[in-house]
Parts: sequence; structure tokens; C-alpha cells
Amino acid sequence: MTPDEHHHFHGSRPRALRFVALLATYLQSANLPLPNAARRLIQGSLSMTDDQAGWIFTAYLAASAITTPVAQWLAGRFGLKLVYQAALAGFALGLWLGTLTTRIPATCTGM
Repeated sequence: MTPDEHHHFHGSRPRALRFVALLATYLQSANLPLPNAARRLIQGSLSMTDDQAGWIFTAYLAASAITTPVAQWLAGRFGLKLVYQAALAGFALGLWLGTLTTRIPATCTGM
């Protein structure tokens, strides 16, 4: 490998890592206000009380609080790339499953 090829190969990696980090930050910040913004719509379509609808946002915040510190441990054990790919797949799956919700307990627990 020539020095130019070596520089190009390793020079693109920091750019890709920045993109991935920005994508993760964007997904988290774009998704954070969604449960609160959609609360009234969810509440009306599922005939929920105010207390029941409040659990939607509480469940979201609790899931974020639990998974954030665990992610660092998982990355150390299985590798950052694998954990990040699994997190993105889980995020997409969770969003898709959320669109299928027709019952109140499923809104908060995924069941």
C-alpha cells in the first residue's frame, strides 16, 4: 500500500465516525419530543386518561436512562460497531412496532 492509499484509507474513517455519531445524536434528539408531542393523539385514539397517557413519556425516559449506561458496557464487550448497528436496528424495529400499537399496555411496554 502506498503512503497515499494508506492516508486515504485511514483519513476517511474519522469522517465516517463523525457521521455515525451525528446520526445517533440526531436520531435521539429527533425522537425525544415525539412521545410528548403525540401524547394527545395517542390518548384520544386509545381512550386513555391523562395518567395513562403520562406513562408513555415516562416509559420512554426510563428506557433511555437504562440503555444509555448499558451501551458503554456492551460496546466494551462486543465492539462499538456491532453495538451501534444493533442499536439502530432495534431503534427502527421499535418505531415500526410502535406504529402497530392498538392497546394501552402495548404503548408503554411493547407487549
